[in-house]
Amino acid sequence: MPKKGKGDDKKAAAEDVFDPVSVETKSAMTAILLLDSPEPEVQSKACEGIYKFAYKCEENRRVLLENGAIEGLMKLLMVEDKAIKRNALMALATMTHSPDVRRHLRTNRDDAVSAFLKLLNPEEFVTTHEFAALALSNMAKEFASIPAIVENKGLELLLEVMQEDDPDVQKNAVECIALLMQDFEAKGSMKDSSGLETLLQLLESEYAIIQQLALQSLIRASQEASNRGLLRELNALRVFVNILGKPELHDLHVLALHVISNCADEPENLQQLKENGGLPRLVAFIADRPAPPEEALPDAAGKGGKDAKGKGGGGAAAAKAKGSAKKKKGEDDSKDADVAPPQTQPDVKMHAARAIARAAKSNDGKRILHDCNAEALLVQLLTHEEDRVRVAAAQAIAVMGENFLCQEAVLAAGGLEQLVKILRLDNRQLKESSSLAIANLTTANLPICTVVANANHGLENVLGCLRHDSEYAVSNGLATLINMSADESLRQRVLDIGFVSALLTPLDSRSAMAQLKAAQAVSAYIRQPAPRREFREAGGLDLLAPLLRSSTDEVRRAAAIAVSLLLVDRETSVEFYRIGGLEILQELNSSETKRSPYTQAAEAGLLGNNISLKYALSGKLAVTDRVPDLFYDVGQVRPGEKLAPLESYCAQPVNTRRAVLLINVQPAEEIKTSENQQQDREVGTPNGRSRIKSKSKSSNGSLGQPDAPDKPGFRLPEDQNLRSYIDTAQSLMRECSNPREQILLLAKFVSDRMGGPIEHGQLMKFSYELPISQLKYSLQSNVIPMGLINAGIHYHRALLFKFLADRAGIDCTLVRGQLNRAWNEVWLTECDGARKYPPSEYVIDLINQPGKLYRRDSIEAANYKKC
Repeated sequence: MPKKGKGDDKKAAAEDVFDPVSVETKSAMTAILLLDSPEPEVQSKACEGIYKFAYKCEENRRVLLENGAIEGLMKLLMVEDKAIKRNALMALATMTHSPDVRRHLRTNRDDAVSAFLKLLNPEEFVTTHEFAALALSNMAKEFASIPAIVENKGLELLLEVMQEDDPDVQKNAVECIALLMQDFEAKGSMKDSSGLETLLQLLESEYAIIQQLALQSLIRASQEASNRGLLRELNALRVFVNILGKPELHDLHVLALHVISNCADEPENLQQLKENGGLPRLVAFIADRPAPPEEALPDAAGKGGKDAKGKGGGGAAAAKAKGSAKKKKGEDDSKDADVAPPQTQPDVKMHAARAIARAAKSNDGKRILHDCNAEALLVQLLTHEEDRVRVAAAQAIAVMGENFLCQEAVLAAGGLEQLVKILRLDNRQLKESSSLAIANLTTANLPICTVVANANHGLENVLGCLRHDSEYAVSNGLATLINMSADESLRQRVLDIGFVSALLTPLDSRSAMAQLKAAQAVSAYIRQPAPRREFREAGGLDLLAPLLRSSTDEVRRAAAIAVSLLLVDRETSVEFYRIGGLEILQELNSSETKRSPYTQAAEAGLLGNNISLKYALSGKLAVTDRVPDLFYDVGQVRPGEKLAPLESYCAQPVNTRRAVLLINVQPAEEIKTSENQQQDREVGTPNGRSRIKSKSKSSNGSLGQPDAPDKPGFRLPEDQNLRSYIDTAQSLMRECSNPREQILLLAKFVSDRMGGPIEHGQLMKFSYELPISQLKYSLQSNVIPMGLINAGIHYHRALLFKFLADRAGIDCTLVRGQLNRAWNEVWLTECDGARKYPPSEYVIDLINQPGKLYRRDSIEAANYKKC
């Protein structure tokens, strides 16, 4: 056995040590396996290799995810070695660019967010802070991860590291904060964390991306009222105004305007801007006018940067991985090479107009903006060459135009003429915004209505909106015309240029908004007989009636008002009944939820202006229902049937049915036989008589029989006898003043003209059918004038009495009974020579003892109604 000499023990120890081996791998799988190595240097190298692999493309990140790299990297985030943690974090943060990786971390690793947040510890490397902020920023892209970051105090930690000098840390942290500001709770926490001050300091950064992200964060933070209040306390609004005054910051102008727009929701902020000169300067910037000297931006405070020790190990590469912030303005870059224009860019002007519109929503906002002459700026923007700028300006004027002082300011600045010019352009958005502006400016302002009407093609341009395919343009155009209708001369001018025909388009629209305004326009314009006739003949009623069944309450109500105002003449009432309007009104009035005073007034108007229809349907005419000069009675109309026009009955061949009783004492030149809305027009005939040329059509169950006009020389029979009856009745009324005696005299007169008294029980023997049949044969018509009848029973006599009583000043009703019965009822206050109140109701005897009065509730009255 050899002896051991000096040095033998040392040699033996060296033989036990494994000599270092350099290993190269080209497989990501191998690098993933090496993450579990017990040697820190191997782990660090593996992390660095995985980072570089993940940085290259999305497919590589997917491969790493599928092969379990996340688990190994997450373990290394917990080790003590800062360099290993840094390198592992770099790899994992780069992998979080992948939505699949983010989803995996959110669903399978609840500790991922808290692990990233721990690495924001001040003791960690700056690079560690950079990539921890990057990982959190990527995770925050998934809204579901935001609550976890907020709940783990992530906002406060990010605000702390954001104050470091390193721009990449600042950029990643502020980007994450911008995403966190989507959460309501995070917005509320911003005030308590002094985060707004930190964000304002970042506006001083020399890196464009940091400034932009800071403004993005402020935009979302300023959506919270408490944050807007804090910005006001910090006098921060002037900071954003000053940004607008710097052409070299043109890429920040729109973002700054967004913050100003949010803050302008509160009049207190606007007032502060006005007082510190910010609002006038803002208006001057947008108008490209000289402005007062800008105020210095606040000095950035609290930027105590930390030592950048450990920044190496991939810091430069990381800047490439996520768009490094280390690029100053003016450096050679295709995105930043544009030179700031000497004038405000169109986008800025557009957003400025939108900010004004938002600020003007409150009355205080309108007042403050008016004091700064904002209307003149908006009118100036109406002449801009960019359509989007003009649209925004018109929208802002529309909001400002709700105030009278603003209306006058826009008028003084020449805005009305510009808006009218824009209105004729084909651009849809321009037409919508300009028409809205004109509608608001003309509201309760007749002088402005006159200016619009007198502008070049003003009325024509407004009327043209009614035929546009945009429901907003249509509604706005109608609103303007409704505003003009308050002036009689303007209303007539609008009617003269074809308003009625143009109105048919919005009435037939499927848009509830257009339907509403169209119905309101009918109420505003179709008031006089001539427009009503034009509207009727154009088919307007056919389009208006369906709106009564609209599922929109406002449309239904507006249609009911319009119909109630239209049904004030006989021709319109007849036509509305022909198209089924009565059935619609009855349906509405039977509904507890759809019935309204307007639907009830419309139904009353329809029947009140068509007494023939009312009597045919209800069998009763009240004291207030005056039998008109042209009236016909066909008997009770059966349920489901419709009363045909008079000319249809005139055109029927003689038949055995009950004769149609005709009252016609109209002056000869006013006689019209058509009760159909298809207004029949008279044409001359060889014999000098007038005949009627009709376009009859049947619908909704109405009779569609040939019309009387087809008979050569036909005209509606005149009734000279009935005219003489009126004179006689009025003469009898002058002979006495006692109501009872007047009723007696008139009742005897009617009885004498209808065959005289008939004894009780002798009615069946009274011959009245033969004389009437003879009249039908001689006239060759089923329509018999009342003045030609000399033998009549209850329903003949009661109708004649009602007709004459209406003209003699005697108030009475007409009630139809069964089996050809009918009677009249009167109210009298005199009983046995003395006044008695309340008045009593009596039934008048016209058959047995003409002129005798029976109390309505008496047996005699009941017997009379049945005799």
